[in-house]
Amino acid sequence: MCVSGRGGGGAVWELHHQHPPTDGTITVVLPEPLRRQHANAPRGRYVLDAAAVFNHRGEQWADRVGVGAPVRYDITYDPVRRRWYLDASWSTVKKGRQVPVPTLDVLRAHPVLAVDVNADHLAAWILDPCGNPVGAPRTLPLELAGLPATTRGCPAEPSAAR
Repeated sequence: MCVSGRGGGGAVWELHHQHPPTDGTITVVLPEPLRRQHANAPRGRYVLDAAAVFNHRGEQWADRVGVGAPVRYDITYDPVRRRWYLDASWSTVKKGRQVPVPTLDVLRAHPVLAVDVNADHLAAWILDPCGNPVGAPRTLPLELAGLPATTRGCPAEPSAAR
């Protein structure tokens, strides 16, 4: 993962989008032991021979990075297709603006999803505006055995998407 705009992200790799070259070139910052043998660009960098292209929402991505707004990048490998993928995600809030926080009265006017995070599962239940459970609870198993601590540290995100 890398964040452009550098607000909170350390640069392990860079996606050139603002300063020349602006062609989606991906540059990896090599660790010191690999720089002498593998660097093909100044300052211990390795420039990949493929550029990043965002066919879906590419204009929105360009708008975000054009104003220096943070963009999160995730690199994944699909072993079935034998392909690497670069995913970009960002907030839809314009830079410098804050999202208005709804009042408790506004929040209480709608059902709420209550989630209890446990060691091996998530327990989820819909609550009505008064806080009473509606319908049957859902249990979502968390298969965390053997995963690194960085993955186990935030188990709710992938499970909540189910």
